Amino acid sequence: MKRNKTRDTGSSSIVNGQQDTIKKNSLYKVLSNIILISITYFFLKINALAEEEVSYSKEDSGKIIYTSGTGFYIDNTHIITNQHVVNSCRNIKVRGNASDSENAEIIGNDYKNDLAIIKTSASRLQFASLRKDSMVDIGEEVTVIGYPREYGISGKSLVKKAQVLNYGLDHGIKRIEFTDSVDKGNSGGPLLDKSGSVIGVISGRINYYLADPDTGHIIDKKPVKIESVAVGIDALKQLLEKYNIFYTENISNKSKKPQQAEELANSFIVNIHCMK
Repeated sequence: MKRNKTRDTGSSSIVNGQQDTIKKNSLYKVLSNIILISITYFFLKINALAEEEVSYSKEDSGKIIYTSGTGFYIDNTHIITNQHVVNSCRNIKVRGNASDSENAEIIGNDYKNDLAIIKTSASRLQFASLRKDSMVDIGEEVTVIGYPREYGISGKSLVKKAQVLNYGLDHGIKRIEFTDSVDKGNSGGPLLDKSGSVIGVISGRINYYLADPDTGHIIDKKPVKIESVAVGIDALKQLLEKYNIFYTENISNKSKKPQQAEELANSFIVNIHCMK
């Protein structure tokens, strides 16, 4: 299921940067079409591995059905993820890289920004730090880490590099758009800067389609462009403060070596299984 919406090709602060506006307007003039934008949140499409219903057999327990996502520790026992990752779960289990799973429960959420806080008894000594300054630079290099597709079954994380394309308000929600580098199962994972600080919570993907200007119907089902999207940390900080949960901020912008950043992130991310 998708949420489709048509927008003026030159007016949206979050979707259109200046260069993109020029390209899209040119496309409109040449093809007499508009761009239909579809924001696809991973919980709305469950037809691919790791976000679909996955089953496995367990001795004396029969078949177990679950969906998979990502989260990260914000303190010793609290984990941040997307609300859609833990929505309507019979039971929530979290695990680190190839470690045993532990039970967790939802203790707070923000439906508007698709954020949730879950708590587990499995304490971590290492947890994420949030960037103190919430502003994000266009072109800034970022890191995506999580458990997409088959990684949500193996329990091994996947790391990818990306670049910020846009940052701003979209329907009252601050979002970060970055080069397409996420897949189903990355939902709820951290978007990291070069210092290893969290600058956003990964939530979905934006698809751009060609559509008929008169009917609004999509002409070609193949997107002309795909971008990934994350919720900015302002909303996360507000949620944590609402539930009186302590968080740390990193005021240093000193870059870490890729291996150091990956090791740090692996110490606080978790694979989340929503048992159905």
